[in-house]
Amino acid sequence: MSYDQVLSVLGGGGKAAAASAWSGHGSNITRQIVKCTSSYPGDYSAAVGVLVAVLALYCLLSAAALHVGVDLRRSGAGGGRMVCRIYGEERLSAWTRSALEAAGWLFVSCDAVYLAGWVIAEGAMASAVVYGLVAGLVFLCVFGKVYRFLAWVENRQAAEAEEEPMEPGQCEIARLPEEILSAALSRTSPRDACRAAAVSPAFRAAADSDAVWACFLPPPADLPPLADGELLLPPRGKKGLFLRLSGSPALLPGGLSMWLDRESGAKCYMVPARDLSIAWRDTPRYWSWIHLADSRFPESAQLRFVCWLEIRGRIHSKMLSRGSAYATYMVYKLDDESYGLDWPADASVSIGGTDLARKVCLQPNPQRSHAEDVVLPRERGDGWMELELGEFVCEGDEDGDVSFGLAETKRLNGKGGLIMQGIEIRHKN
Repeated sequence: MSYDQVLSVLGGGGKAAAASAWSGHGSNITRQIVKCTSSYPGDYSAAVGVLVAVLALYCLLSAAALHVGVDLRRSGAGGGRMVCRIYGEERLSAWTRSALEAAGWLFVSCDAVYLAGWVIAEGAMASAVVYGLVAGLVFLCVFGKVYRFLAWVENRQAAEAEEEPMEPGQCEIARLPEEILSAALSRTSPRDACRAAAVSPAFRAAADSDAVWACFLPPPADLPPLADGELLLPPRGKKGLFLRLSGSPALLPGGLSMWLDRESGAKCYMVPARDLSIAWRDTPRYWSWIHLADSRFPESAQLRFVCWLEIRGRIHSKMLSRGSAYATYMVYKLDDESYGLDWPADASVSIGGTDLARKVCLQPNPQRSHAEDVVLPRERGDGWMELELGEFVCEGDEDGDVSFGLAETKRLNGKGGLIMQGIEIRHKN
């Protein structure tokens, strides 16, 4: 039964209005009774004591209000609601709305008690029952509000008591289950996972789990088999395998070397000089094969003398990591008697029908200026030099070879002193 319908009954609707209101909204009163008599999570005896005190206060105020005129009570009952409607409920504070609501219900209950006593004196028992139910409904509303407030206080205290105290320095995120932490870390990078392991023991357990590092490793079907002797001791878990493959190159049975990029986990390769197509490579007058201690491979190619310099290589696109950006690098050295290599040469990379070309120089000459578009070599930390031949992106839908190479076949000047280790296909950030 709504507030407006209560006022309509008290405003003189008569027995018909009272019967209609009760028949249409008796279920609302039933729901109020069920709501108030549901299980209470706290101290039941203490709650009953508080509710009895509320009932006593309610009866005292209702009895005291019998001395107020009926017209004044009715105007007070509607006044609070009119203020909220005219002024705007959203512009009133919660305390103001609560005070107006309490005053309105107090006036309604006073009317109900007064009229119940008046109709009993007149002998109208049906009206007395209706007014008595109105007074009971008002009390149930107050009962429900107090009951829910006590239940909220009790539940809050129980939740605070069950909350486990955190250790000093422990962050909230460390209290998440290990499965959630592992799922979050698997969407980062290998470097981030290693950093997270230093945060706390909970992070360390999640960051070192196989579920995280399996996401950084290539799928088992895409990981090529390693040559015999490359894994003398089986790595401990997926993290150990990743650190082994990203720490240093591993030889493959076909002669290539392979490693994983530490930032992205992309597969990288180096094609040895023996697997490259080099013009005149089998003629000892032009090329010789030597062993170097700092080379990854048993043999390196040493240029003795040629006029036609051409070096080509290829690798199948399916061996690379899908969606990764790559760059090809020629890894070489120059001996003390090198010559004829300070002129620009033509470098190229081809994938999926796309050819990319650029100008490069193997041995920059300080006495000769080069054009800005000529790519120059740089020294590596392992004592070798590298020269970038080109860049490409492995989309994953290509089904063929990635071709790359270097050639100087226009000037036809004499060249010598070049030592070739191979050509790298490396992930480029």
